[in-house]
Amino acid sequence: MKKKDHVQQMRTVLILEVLLFFSGFLVYWDYVFGNHFLAFGTFADVGSDTVQQYLMHYHSVVNHIRNGNVSFWDFNNGFGINVFQMNLFDPTLILIYLIGLIRGANHIWGALVYVQILRILLAGLAGYLFLSEFQFSERSKLLAAYIYGLNGFLMVWGQHYQFGIITIYLPLLLLFAERTFRKKRYRSLLPLIVFLTVIDSTYLAYMSCLTTGVYLIFRVLLVMELPVKERLNRFLRVCLGMLLGVLMGLCVLLPSAYVIFGVTSRMESDSTLVQRLLEGFRPMQEDSYLTLLYRFFSANLLNKNGDYKGCSNYYEDPSVFASIFLVIFGVQYLCVLWRSRMSHYKKCVFYGAAGLIAFCLLFPLAGIIFNGCSVYMSRFTFVFLPFFVLLIAWMTDFILAGEKLCIPALIATGALSVCIYISGWKLTSQPSQKQLILGMLAVSVLSMAVLLAGQWLKDPKYQKGFCTVLLLLAVADMCMEGKGTVTDRGAVEKNDTTCLLDLYNEDVKNALAWLKETDTGFYRVEKTYLEGIASMTSLAQDYSSISTYNSMQNGNVKNFVFSSAPDLLFDGLNYYCYSEHPGDGRLPAFLGVRYLLSKEGDPVPDTYVFVRSFGTISVYQAKDDASIVSFYRAARAMTNDAFRRRCRSCHSQQSRNKVLLARLGIEESQEEIENYQEEAKKNGSTDPVKKTAEDNYAGDRGTFTLEKAGNDSHLTGTAEVPSDGYLLITVPYEGGWELTLDGEKQEILKADLGFMGVRVRAGSHTFSLDYHPPLLKEGCILSLIGWLIYLLYLAAGVRNNRKNKRGVNIS
Repeated sequence: MKKKDHVQQMRTVLILEVLLFFSGFLVYWDYVFGNHFLAFGTFADVGSDTVQQYLMHYHSVVNHIRNGNVSFWDFNNGFGINVFQMNLFDPTLILIYLIGLIRGANHIWGALVYVQILRILLAGLAGYLFLSEFQFSERSKLLAAYIYGLNGFLMVWGQHYQFGIITIYLPLLLLFAERTFRKKRYRSLLPLIVFLTVIDSTYLAYMSCLTTGVYLIFRVLLVMELPVKERLNRFLRVCLGMLLGVLMGLCVLLPSAYVIFGVTSRMESDSTLVQRLLEGFRPMQEDSYLTLLYRFFSANLLNKNGDYKGCSNYYEDPSVFASIFLVIFGVQYLCVLWRSRMSHYKKCVFYGAAGLIAFCLLFPLAGIIFNGCSVYMSRFTFVFLPFFVLLIAWMTDFILAGEKLCIPALIATGALSVCIYISGWKLTSQPSQKQLILGMLAVSVLSMAVLLAGQWLKDPKYQKGFCTVLLLLAVADMCMEGKGTVTDRGAVEKNDTTCLLDLYNEDVKNALAWLKETDTGFYRVEKTYLEGIASMTSLAQDYSSISTYNSMQNGNVKNFVFSSAPDLLFDGLNYYCYSEHPGDGRLPAFLGVRYLLSKEGDPVPDTYVFVRSFGTISVYQAKDDASIVSFYRAARAMTNDAFRRRCRSCHSQQSRNKVLLARLGIEESQEEIENYQEEAKKNGSTDPVKKTAEDNYAGDRGTFTLEKAGNDSHLTGTAEVPSDGYLLITVPYEGGWELTLDGEKQEILKADLGFMGVRVRAGSHTFSLDYHPPLLKEGCILSLIGWLIYLLYLAAGVRNNRKNKRGVNIS
């Protein structure tokens, strides 16, 4: 019997994967066989982050590995970032990196669509394995797993951000949590799945583990046949397995958590934790509920880009689509559960679970908690998808068992779906999208009709045909929805003449190669033009710049840019772009931009002089020394608060530049600064600061060198300064950096709100900067302990299995 069941399961998996494979190719036909990459690059498209940010990250990983510059810090990303901000351990992205390493970074673009199809196949398989833990028929599991493979979250977020893999990890996490709870085989894989989830994304791992914890509470409530002590023991066993997985992943989790909580301003809030949680019990605005209703029927009824009609935007609004069957069966579930054969107690538990999901969707509390108790975001809605397909599988078997549906509710659901799709058709301005909406309307009406007709089909021989029709309707619905997510998008064309030609421009490549040969120091390069990609070409073309796009910007650098260099802002506080104001030569020189790449006709500041041309690209060098390191006499220091006020009182970037060049903000008290100024004066440092110092200051800055010592995590330099004062190093002020001056470690001061500063005496000095990610060492030690515990656990399991197979000797 077991062998027969196994054959049936393999047959179901084969059908499932074949269906998903061809569905994936159908959805992404234009991206596989047509003239577009699965990469949305135009700024008119809400998904432009695909090209503007994430693809550039993939290029950067490939470039660093190829160059041997593998380090925990990356100076090619704006002013520099801790690489634990990056998504480095997604196994599907590792395939992207391998393709870039083997065939070249330009082949990454074409590989994206195949990676997305692979994710669809794996998500479907993971969904099937999770469903197989329960007593569902193979037909219902096939229908539900197919729907999960093309679920709304994966289709919307999967091709855009690096979130798609979580739709694979979450059902596997639930699967092995269930197996551990039931003491079934392969439960030892639970810590491993948690580990993989943790190293992939701290953010998503937190949401997934929290969801699993809530799921376990309901499992404890449902196993009434077990004693309370045994239920609690099983609950604790699963929790310990999950904690072990977290322990195994602390080598990535701790450094990543430091970046999120200690470096970026992403988790900052003006209200207290209690105030934020209390806000979670207040109803949301009316638009959010209407948007939620539409998104159950499709993510594509409210448009995508500038004319989006939803509450937030195409990506940030709830991702709850799991075919029209979720809507139909969800309503039916609430109507028929009470007359099912399960006990009254279990019915109450299941109604409680439904009520909890409804509360999470209707009130902001869940969105606040899942987002680290900061602000409400609806990204967490992917956690409901495995339970949605559980519901679909249960209802399918309920119908196949000959149970009656609630006809009035079915008719009402059909009427509502017609109204929603017609409304969406009217709201949509894209002709091709309108056709897809009409198709989904037809599928919904047919689905209602088939389910209605099925109420009078008593003969079991019709069941197979009935299930086949439901599956075909689900295929049509999911494929049209998937097609809608990539229809009328700003996808990059394979023969693109703006984005791709500049990114792989041989003239730019030759100019950068010449700079590396002729100037071996560490400096920054900028472009005076913008073509296709606004701020991140430095990652793909392997040079250091000040332009960047990063949703997790260093909070200190943010303060500097907002107060002292707002001209760098391109599209909000997380987007810095020099080419928006290429006529400004003072600011880039101050920030260490030694060279500018320009095209004919571009404005070039008079503070830079032409040095050489490479085809269409001209190279300009700063007339005065433009170094990442600069010097300020002690008398020119002021508190960071005073520096901020001075900069914000200016009405133009030109006047702010004068402040930047003449004054230095230091994170010290006024008393500490004055004491050091008095000490410097005694040592012969004189530099009276007048009220108009910003207008006439042209003091001696000293001479400096700065080089990378092997990779981006190690810098060495020299400084010759005329008096006591401060060195300003325009590297982000961030934990993990160690500064050694003349062989002695020095305290790094926060300078100019966002950078590094250090006190120096008059004379010649050597210094070095070394970066060690905070909490990495501690995380590695704890991870090693976790892995040792896990290996001992596996060894003990193997030993027990051998004992059980040998049996007990009773002679």
